[in-house]
Amino acid sequence: MKALGKKEKVLQSSVTEEKIRLSQLIKRTYILGYSPEDGPAINTLSDSKVSAFYLKKIALKRSEIIKNFNSKITEIDLLQEKKRGIRKELKKIKKDTSKQKSVAEREKQKTSSEIDATKTQIKRSEQKITENKKRLTQLFAELEKRKEDRIKNNNLPDQSLSGKPFKTLKGKLRLPALGTVTAKFGQRRVGSELPWEGIFISSNQGNSVKSIAGGSVVYSDWLRGFGNLIIIDHGEGYYSLYGNNETIWAREGDQIEAGGQLGTVGNSGGQTGPGVYFEVRHNSKPLNPMEWVNIDN
Repeated sequence: MKALGKKEKVLQSSVTEEKIRLSQLIKRTYILGYSPEDGPAINTLSDSKVSAFYLKKIALKRSEIIKNFNSKITEIDLLQEKKRGIRKELKKIKKDTSKQKSVAEREKQKTSSEIDATKTQIKRSEQKITENKKRLTQLFAELEKRKEDRIKNNNLPDQSLSGKPFKTLKGKLRLPALGTVTAKFGQRRVGSELPWEGIFISSNQGNSVKSIAGGSVVYSDWLRGFGNLIIIDHGEGYYSLYGNNETIWAREGDQIEAGGQLGTVGNSGGQTGPGVYFEVRHNSKPLNPMEWVNIDN
């Protein structure tokens, strides 16, 4: 564009010069009546011949100047048309560049937002992993502690406590199955914030499950979360519960003596292994079964 502008200025200057030359030529011819370029020989001609001679010279010179003038005007018009085309192209390029810049800026912002979102997600994942590691460490510590605190039971209930009021038997009862107490009353369940409302006695599949004291069977059926469940009413609002059984022998309405067979050990309640889930309640309130039994091996 600079080169075209420079060339246009030169042509404009040349046109101006042509205009001046043409003006001077006409002025000199009509005012002076001769041209110094023709020399003294012209003075020897008659006035009519001189006039004809100069008119011819003027016409030729004017034709030449006008031809050059028109040629330069045409060239200037072409240059201006070319400049307009270049300006139009530059405008289009500028518009396209602006559009591309806008798109690039949006993409940049989008990418930046995606990066920020990814960073946030990674941070949350790291926090979650840290929390999971912490919970896992606590779980292992709890499992180790429970292993250390496990109680082994080698005795079953018998008929020696039959006929006695249940409330007088605290600290004298036997656990309903042979095995190891692997979950205690009030402990938090593994993988949950809920506490145990009874105890879990891990035992071999098929071992006997016996009643801790005399009473009446008020429930004998499968119950979600408890599996095959038996509930015995011992009177005065005291109840004992036996869940997770493989089989249940006692039926609703049966009268059971202390040490009576209720069923066999299984895993119908969805625990981690075979055993008996055991509760003691008073008026529906869970009591700590370990305070009611005597572990004397």
